Amino acid sequence: MLGIILRILSVVGILLLVIIGLLLVAILLALFFPVTYRVSGKKMLDELVFMAKADWLFGLLRLRYKYPEPGKMTVKFLWFTIYEPIEDSDSNQENDRKKAGKKRKNKKSGEKPEASSVLEETGEKRPTDTLQEPDQKPQEADSAETDRTEAETGEQPGEKSGSWISQKIAKIQYTIRSIYDKIKEIWQNISYYKELFADRETKQLLSYVMLRVNKILKNLRPRKLKAEILFGTGEPDTTGYAYGIYGMLMPMLGPSVLVTPDFQRAVLEGNFQASGFTTLSVLLWQVLQVIRDKRLRQFLNKLKSPGAGPKSEAEKEALQGQTG
Repeated sequence: MLGIILRILSVVGILLLVIIGLLLVAILLALFFPVTYRVSGKKMLDELVFMAKADWLFGLLRLRYKYPEPGKMTVKFLWFTIYEPIEDSDSNQENDRKKAGKKRKNKKSGEKPEASSVLEETGEKRPTDTLQEPDQKPQEADSAETDRTEAETGEQPGEKSGSWISQKIAKIQYTIRSIYDKIKEIWQNISYYKELFADRETKQLLSYVMLRVNKILKNLRPRKLKAEILFGTGEPDTTGYAYGIYGMLMPMLGPSVLVTPDFQRAVLEGNFQASGFTTLSVLLWQVLQVIRDKRLRQFLNKLKSPGAGPKSEAEKEALQGQTG
């Protein structure tokens, strides 16, 4: 009996180890396996084409996007479709109109006379007409009903319209007062926010965040870039200025980016191709470094509670004197 229990426990332990190993492999693949991407575009006269592709784990997970067909983005894993756009509302409305038109045609082809037309031809009265008393007209019945409701409520028609107008005026006054209070609150806190962003710790935090963002962008930058661009602003001087900026950036862009100026007309044509890769681990590491910083939490707390942050020099000296 003891041997059977030990065998069952050993099998369960092996299964747990296998499951834990598979989870670790999946986590490591998700963090460190690169995601490759490829982007291309073309602009010629009135034609604009843009395509983007991203693959992960040798193409097991695929993302595709194409423009000028908006919404044509699909995400697939193996042969399963994870995301696929539905038809636009305009196309759905057109389909509904077509279906309604077909139904009308079918009704016209085999329509039957309506009950109202048959009654009019035969001269018979409708069931509602037979229930109506001959001595009492519909208008008189309506007036009698309104008189009865007025007698019960004790309100006159003019009083009802006046109360409605007063309610609308009260709502407008409340809206204007709330907007005024909000503007006043913002105006009072402007000096506080100016001091907050001018604080030394806030400046250090912003510089630290920009450093991490630059590292993320550096990791996301395309490893291969090829472009051919023809541009012109319609004015020779501004075109020359723009081309001068390209000349300064040419060492960074490399010889694969070719820009040709047109000094006679306003034009923007060309095509480009870019490809690269990134890993989720790098992105998560940079984000975690920012989240773990205590200065970020302090900054967020100060944003949520105006007045609890940095004070003027006189207030700081007074506070130090009280504590001293």
